[in-house]
Amino acid sequence: MSRRAKRQEKLAKSREKYGGQEFFHVAPITDSQKEYYKLIKDYDIVITKANAGSGKTLLALNFALGLLRHGQVEKIVYLRNPINFKKYGSEGIGYLKGDQDDKMVPLLKPIMDNLEMIVRDEGKRNYMIRTKQIEALPIEFIQGRSFRNAFIIVDEAQNIAPELMHLILTRISEGSKMVVIGGCRKGTKNNITDGLSDALDRFADSENIATYEFDPEDEVPRHYLTKEINDAYLNL
Repeated sequence: MSRRAKRQEKLAKSREKYGGQEFFHVAPITDSQKEYYKLIKDYDIVITKANAGSGKTLLALNFALGLLRHGQVEKIVYLRNPINFKKYGSEGIGYLKGDQDDKMVPLLKPIMDNLEMIVRDEGKRNYMIRTKQIEALPIEFIQGRSFRNAFIIVDEAQNIAPELMHLILTRISEGSKMVVIGGCRKGTKNNITDGLSDALDRFADSENIATYEFDPEDEVPRHYLTKEINDAYLNL
């Protein structure tokens, strides 16, 4: 079978599996969202900073699901630093109850909230999680791994140290795309630079890796009070 025929067969199977009617396409609205979406299309790695509620995770997931439906990637990998587990008294994700799938539930929750807005059919959402077409991983589990033919979403990147960001960025492999997204907080805290701000600086002049910051005045927040809250905590 020719390479073209294999691609067409893969696409047909994907369309049969996901079907169009259960999906709701989320389109970028603002100029910042449109530029962000274009960068995801044009670059294999995009590093983005934007305020909470700006739609950065939702749009990245929407783009990733489009590639998954059309057989252009085989899975979506959602990476997040489980910083909150340690902050509130836990010793890390390993101390959560249950097997590995149970431990992933808190990590999956943010992406599931967005997934519900795009994939209307609950059975299809559960199928995609159960068959690992959408996989959530804590960053501490990715050392030694490489992600081939995958769309990788790195969320809450402002909570990632520069050393971990280096590890994450080098996990990308053949046929993959990666979107690194985080919120707008000060780049340093106790004289320590977070990995998102550090990466934005390191790759600012790169021709192969895109860096982008949303215009705060060009955002459509999830609630009319979001901007006021973000402004109040700007210097945290």
